[in-house]
Amino acid sequence: MVEYEVRRLTKDHIFKQIKGYIEEYVTTYKESIGYLLYYPLIAIEYRFQEIGPNRQDAIIDRFALSWFIGEVFKQGINWELRFEYNEKELQHFLTNYLGKIKDLYGNFKVYEQIMDMSSIAKSEFKEIEENKYLFTTAIIEGGFRKEYIYFHGLDNQDFEIEREIKMKPAKRIAEKFSRFGPKTHQKIKRLLVDKDRELLELCYDCVKVDLNYLGGNVKSTVIKNINELNLITSFFYYYSMVVHYAYAVGRGFRKTTSLDLLFSQDKDWFLRKAVQFTDLSIGKVEKYLNYFLFDGRGSLLEFPFILHNEKLIFVPSSWMLNDLQFCVVNGHFYKGERFRNRDKTISHSVVSSITRRVETFENIIFGQEVYYEFQGETGKVNSDIDVALYDKLSNTFIIIESKWKENHYAIAGEENYKKIHQSLNEIYTEQISKHKAFIKNDKEKLSYVLEGKLSPNEISDDPDILYIAVDKRSQLFIEDRLLVPLNGLIALIGMFSKGGVLYLDKVVKSLREQKSRGVYINIGDSFNEFKASEDITIVTEDLYII
Repeated sequence: MVEYEVRRLTKDHIFKQIKGYIEEYVTTYKESIGYLLYYPLIAIEYRFQEIGPNRQDAIIDRFALSWFIGEVFKQGINWELRFEYNEKELQHFLTNYLGKIKDLYGNFKVYEQIMDMSSIAKSEFKEIEENKYLFTTAIIEGGFRKEYIYFHGLDNQDFEIEREIKMKPAKRIAEKFSRFGPKTHQKIKRLLVDKDRELLELCYDCVKVDLNYLGGNVKSTVIKNINELNLITSFFYYYSMVVHYAYAVGRGFRKTTSLDLLFSQDKDWFLRKAVQFTDLSIGKVEKYLNYFLFDGRGSLLEFPFILHNEKLIFVPSSWMLNDLQFCVVNGHFYKGERFRNRDKTISHSVVSSITRRVETFENIIFGQEVYYEFQGETGKVNSDIDVALYDKLSNTFIIIESKWKENHYAIAGEENYKKIHQSLNEIYTEQISKHKAFIKNDKEKLSYVLEGKLSPNEISDDPDILYIAVDKRSQLFIEDRLLVPLNGLIALIGMFSKGGVLYLDKVVKSLREQKSRGVYINIGDSFNEFKASEDITIVTEDLYII
């Protein structure tokens, strides 16, 4: 049987398994809004509290539970149901369903990409007997470690500054309320009613750290300006901080239950408080609140609020542990909202991050956002070069095309390598090919893309030129096509600079050494076997039998 048909049959099997489990779950608990909504929500926060400093497992659980809630939404919920908290029911959910939901989510991730037969991350079907196939998903190796992608490299001074900013709200709460003993819990909860101006300002600084990366002039069909977005999200962050620390303190004095992990309040009351705390109009507050309502699209990271019986509910980690710059962009994609000046704001922020990092090196000349046009074989060709870097000492250029693709994470927190691979090919075919055709190692053109900061005669003959694409987070390195994560590039700049000199040739050498590849690993002691059809049997370690 041809591989395409085996893949299709396996995909259909996974779909039926997922659909059947969720339908059975919703049918079983159709009269219990707790199991349909509240206990999965509380479980997200419960796991963060339970795991403590090592949050990676809790983050994975959040992806799975958020996806599960979205699937339950699609099945339909009777929103007239009333919720009554029951600790035994919560523990029953955690014990009997959380593990299965995580397994189901793992299968869903495979389902989403199983028909990929061309990208570097394509899964493998190997016929081991007649009509019996070993199925193995690919693990992508190569490139930068996660810490380089998510942070600015180990040498980055801004990272320490940003971390200190993020710690200040918690310090403020501890310093102000720790002396009250058993009364501390109620004192902290009172912050939901009475504004603590200093704490709110510290929360504003926290969200500003993330949202500044969108660019200072960001506008969209939702966002009027960056200050307005900072104001409203700082209010949400403030409330999350208060709920989180009220629970943590109250638990120590046995004044809380797991229900207190969840914020739940009348929507109109919350709107009035938002107006009071931010001085924004009620219309503006309601616009943002409606945007951040979860309706099954995206995840609870992009849309942390849920509305039930006119009560607004959310878990604090959805705001406190939220990479806002990415979630705002991805949220616009999921809900079909548009950025009005994306190239001048979001894409420009990538350019600015690079040029700010290199502007102090005495041997580096750079140009940014340089428009060009020339006569090609089929007519006029035009584009712009986002960043051109030149090292006078080593006669080395890096020509950069900056991108920020919001659809590389179609599943929350999971790279979609099929789309990343497709984007990489498109960038080189549609943009970088133009840059190469324009420059052609011509020193006049190289002087031009450096904004004339060096004359052609000041550029040495036969420079080494590397053309790369830079994305906010995605990475892929296939032959001479390089998609470099911004913070990975920033990390290399830090590694290969010393005494006011950036050794760009070493950066280029390191980038050329990066290679992405898919590897297929089977441990051999936990195989599952199932029938994808009457004739086809699948053996795998990468799918769970639910």
